[in-house]
Amino acid sequence: MVNDDYTPSDRNGHASNRLSRRRMMQGAGAATAVFLAGCSGGDDEDVTPVNGNGGNGGGNGGNGGNGGNREFHTFLPGAMESQSQIQNPWGANLHALAWSIHPQLARWSTSAEFNKETSNTYDQFVPLGLESLDIDQGNGTITMGLYDDWQWTSGDEVTADDLTLRLKIQKELGKIDSVMWSNVDAITAEGDKTVVMELGELNTDYAAKQMFTQDYQLSPPREIDGEETVFVDYLERLQDATTTDAITKIDQELTDDHQWPIDETVTCGPWKISDSTETVAVLEPHDGFHSPPEFSGRIENFDAAGGRSQPISAALSGNIEAGPLPQPEHIERIQKEENMEIVIRAGTAVQGLAFNWNTDADGVPDVYAEPKFRQAIAYVLNNEEISRAHPTRTTALERADGVFFKTEEALPNIHDTLRTYGTDHEKATQLLEEVGFSKEDGTWYYQGEEFVIDHISPNYHHWPTTGQATMNQLEQFGFSTNFSVNEQFGSILWGRSDDTWNSLRTHTNAQSPVSYLGTMFDGDSMVYFPETIEVPMPVGNWEGDLQEINVREEVDGLAKLTGEEYTTQIELLAWVYNYALPSIPTNVENWGMMYWTDEWNWPAKDDPLWGINYTNRTFMSIPAMSPK
Repeated sequence: MVNDDYTPSDRNGHASNRLSRRRMMQGAGAATAVFLAGCSGGDDEDVTPVNGNGGNGGGNGGNGGNGGNREFHTFLPGAMESQSQIQNPWGANLHALAWSIHPQLARWSTSAEFNKETSNTYDQFVPLGLESLDIDQGNGTITMGLYDDWQWTSGDEVTADDLTLRLKIQKELGKIDSVMWSNVDAITAEGDKTVVMELGELNTDYAAKQMFTQDYQLSPPREIDGEETVFVDYLERLQDATTTDAITKIDQELTDDHQWPIDETVTCGPWKISDSTETVAVLEPHDGFHSPPEFSGRIENFDAAGGRSQPISAALSGNIEAGPLPQPEHIERIQKEENMEIVIRAGTAVQGLAFNWNTDADGVPDVYAEPKFRQAIAYVLNNEEISRAHPTRTTALERADGVFFKTEEALPNIHDTLRTYGTDHEKATQLLEEVGFSKEDGTWYYQGEEFVIDHISPNYHHWPTTGQATMNQLEQFGFSTNFSVNEQFGSILWGRSDDTWNSLRTHTNAQSPVSYLGTMFDGDSMVYFPETIEVPMPVGNWEGDLQEINVREEVDGLAKLTGEEYTTQIELLAWVYNYALPSIPTNVENWGMMYWTDEWNWPAKDDPLWGINYTNRTFMSIPAMSPK
């Protein structure tokens, strides 16, 4: 049962917007599944699909170079809550629709984002909504430069005052409990287009990765038509607030302020909201964006369980199309096409099986807090098979190394000591028996009773499919399971809605060890990770004596460490994660897209090129947004 009245901890932790984020995700419901459609009027049941070659399907979504249909529909499952979130220019920063209507400032790249000509190497900051980004380790500053020719949908120019408003609200929200924001010295505008953050004693690498691995977008505006918005008043109230309760109250008001008609919401991203119903937001290109998108997008949404089953598409400029993601064995074939380009960002998120650490809650067995039990489960699972159930896998499976993606680059000193937890049923059996399990007639018992593993997946994208694949493997190994699918996407995603939930499929950022480890270990741990835990020490010695580690202190301490001390502390936290497995990594979700020109015919949905099993409950590919 979803607890819709859940109020998160008032500890702001390390995320850029932790206090608002979970409330936002709960409100978003299932809306994070974003689907695009060609325009066929306001009724979402009347969408006409594009035909087999990507051309003009019944006049809906033409391919011509004049831009064809410059409008698309975004379907919003979980309609009422979803729509109200978009109506809030503050809360919408973290809404699923944000990638369309609010530009993300920058992104930290962990792996190759490649096509025929370019690639971004590991550990590189890539400006997105910004024209320039200067991260100065020596001076402890982050300088952000805005584009000169950039307007809000109201017609007002996007200025440094808008960005400082956004950043200062964030700083005030976290001034008591956020290690990150409480230590930022100053946020100042230099002229109309430059903003400088002075980080004080903060580690510059820590601060930059906290900001730019949290989907940090620009909104709300400071002024509309020359008049200050209500968010200026929110900032002034926050500056006067001196207690956690007062700040939390204002934060709740910020998130719940929905006095903005959805089709009048002022944004500054590539798209603007031109119309809406309870379930559909109609978007049009925003000519005031600094780099208007030039692409044709198509996304297929198939629901084999009896729901809406229709291919839906968007043709916006007719220049290129974004299509379903290929399986790894198809990459070489696709790249042989002269008019093809592949763009894949591998491993942006780790998915896993998270057992609730809060054993004081009803229904949560004590053994869930036993690291050896979690290690055993990791040895049971075959991650390759789980990954195969994932309908949008884009590269050969790269394991999360029991910690997070790209451990070789991030932690070269200890990488070889970390367990990868490859499938090993003998080890799994040994570990389970060590913590009190026994197997009778092929079924696992714990303390004399049949042991049942509960699993809840959000009804979004691939999670029901990969969740069921995970439970199937546990059943084959002898565990009894209860598997259910819940519509409340956000609550399940963060795992904090109801203490009685025993386990869930989680989806967390793997782009930075700082963000990833903080998400698991800080005061708002999505899995209720305890403040202290015993692990074998020193780091790398699996046979070492158990030593109590305060993970809250270690995570908080990262903020002001530098050099070798900073690296050593990250290694310690990674070691704790590898031993305790707060979430058992199963596969890495890859985001990407491929492009082709009109010369190449669109493959039919049953074309073997895709290798997609359409008996999966849903399939959704990820769209591209390409600046000029």
